[in-house]
Amino acid sequence: MGLFGLFKIVDKIGDVANANLPESASQQDAIYSKRILVVAGALAAVGVVCGLITLVVEVNQPAQNSHGMELLLAPIIFAVGGFLYGAAMMCAFAPGSFLSGKAGAPWIKLTGMESAGGARVVYVMFVLIVTAIVGWIALTSSHLF
Repeated sequence: MGLFGLFKIVDKIGDVANANLPESASQQDAIYSKRILVVAGALAAVGVVCGLITLVVEVNQPAQNSHGMELLLAPIIFAVGGFLYGAAMMCAFAPGSFLSGKAGAPWIKLTGMESAGGARVVYVMFVLIVTAIVGWIALTSSHLF
């Protein structure tokens, strides 16, 4: 999956976020749905900051700047990753009543699963894999420490 695949996923999440909640959705489900978006947005903001830091650090490296366009995309890519990670983390630990209710149905559909349990497994695996990759990069990178 390339960069445009990530944008398609974010577009789908945007559609889920902008969808009006069914009138039968409880107020708690509506609050949790908004909470997912707030946490995902906050982690997207953290991603932008990390991308900008990466851009500044890499530009200031002498004679190693062979990554022109990739560096300019770093804040966007980090923001998309932060947003996806935040949404997945919140859905992974969402209450069962939310995922099995009307408000959680679009979040389940986003994973391609048909059950709340299957969607939760997808979200947990995504969170664990991303956390492991970022942790491995942080532990093995020579210019972080």
